[in-house]
Amino acid sequence: MFTKVAKVAKKHDSVLIGTLLLLFLIGLCVRVIYPDLRVFHIDEAIHAWMSYELWMNGTYIYDPKFHGPFLYYLMAAAFSIFGDTDAIVRLIPGIAGACFVPIVYLLYKISYISKNQSLVVALFITISPHLVYFSRFFRHDIFQLLFVFLCIVCIFAYIERKKWYFSLFAGVFAACALCLKEEVPATLCIILSFLGIMVVLGKVKLPKAWMRDSVIAFVAMVSIGYMFYTSLFSHPEIFFNATHMGLNYWLGIQAECRLCGPPYWYISMLVLYELPILVLGIVSAYIWFVRKNGLKRIKDLLSSYLVEVRHHKRFSLPYKPLSKQELFFIFCLYWFILSAFLYGFVNEKVPWLLIHQLLPLVFVASYALEELSKRKIKIAVVLCTLYLCVMMVHVAFIPISDLHEPIVQVQNSEQLRDIMPYIDTAQNVAIVTVQYWPFPWYYRDTGNNNISFYGSWLSPEEIYERGFDLVIAYNSESYLELDGFTKESYQRSYWFNWDEQKERLVEWFFLRNGEVGYDWYDVFRKE
Repeated sequence: MFTKVAKVAKKHDSVLIGTLLLLFLIGLCVRVIYPDLRVFHIDEAIHAWMSYELWMNGTYIYDPKFHGPFLYYLMAAAFSIFGDTDAIVRLIPGIAGACFVPIVYLLYKISYISKNQSLVVALFITISPHLVYFSRFFRHDIFQLLFVFLCIVCIFAYIERKKWYFSLFAGVFAACALCLKEEVPATLCIILSFLGIMVVLGKVKLPKAWMRDSVIAFVAMVSIGYMFYTSLFSHPEIFFNATHMGLNYWLGIQAECRLCGPPYWYISMLVLYELPILVLGIVSAYIWFVRKNGLKRIKDLLSSYLVEVRHHKRFSLPYKPLSKQELFFIFCLYWFILSAFLYGFVNEKVPWLLIHQLLPLVFVASYALEELSKRKIKIAVVLCTLYLCVMMVHVAFIPISDLHEPIVQVQNSEQLRDIMPYIDTAQNVAIVTVQYWPFPWYYRDTGNNNISFYGSWLSPEEIYERGFDLVIAYNSESYLELDGFTKESYQRSYWFNWDEQKERLVEWFFLRNGEVGYDWYDVFRKE
């Protein structure tokens, strides 16, 4: 009998593994095909160029303006193995984005999510518009989220299996995340505060050797952080100043309000692109708080804790664990809510930061489907899949030259491709503005021998004197005319034009059309 049960369980596991493998391959495919579909975003070009400089010249020093060092060392390593191509720059984040799917299986194996939940979560990760779009985009965020997720899985595995090496791995993955972005300490505080609360309330019991194992994790974290932030031990002073440098810079950006938006900005982005996940997340919260008396249970638990403190002078309740799946659901709900408050408070509203709120919401959303009948689950999954697939294909693959969507932030225009043949054939090119990205990346192999990046305006007299046969100027810094040159204008970058659409938001929601906001280059070619 037991052998028969084991065979059935193994068969079910094989079906799950096969399905997750299929979703992983689909997820990988949609993240890496057509890597040159869009011109590099300004940030992508800067990050790729810094990685190239590190690979070619070994030059790198931490600057909080460009976030942490791990991204540049990772891509420099990829360049050394595969070469410095545009495809590699887009391939590496694509692989990282697809890796979330097999990691979901690890959570299932330690029983913190059910089989159905693992399938739903993997499906949503595979086709989520934001997770796909920003896996096709060379920034720190998809790697940061991946390492945070791995850290979380290792922490729960440590609680479950009580093995010291899970604590070590959690420290390693936390260190990698900390070497990517400056807000990671806040995310780690969210994770550790939840564990602390659960321990105090008697819902989680740490292994007996947790203090020793925490020291091991901390040493690993500090060692990795020291290696990267000192540029492989070349600048030891940076390690001790990095926190201060990051805080100073980003608090300055917070005060500057460079890309401000209302606190609900990310919720509106969820409505635009991830609506089924948001709706299911709200339903899941309702089910747990109301139907399953979650709110009442929280009040009773806090009352019990206060009684324990006042009358028994103990600062933790006796151990009375929750089911593992409920514990993980509460954690993901806690993670999502605090992340939404964190990023809602931060003035810098940019679409890639949504993915740090989206991942916990995906897990929360999967909880609702556990409460439905099989027929309703099938209907809900089909409808959600259709919506997410349509939105994902629209933002990631529809060949619209300038996509009128807030998810693109400030994207370099496809019209830049029309300028490049002029640069290729010119003998002496001047780009007379600081707004010259992504050209340094695209022309890195030429040594920029025929291109002068001035980073500032030149007078017409200087242009004539230096014999340029192609001059590229930025809109407000441009010239009405240059003697002996023909003038043509091309879009440089574009963005969602809120002022044009605020009176027709419902119409735009369904049609996704309208005039984009843009700036431009004036290109002067010698006659």
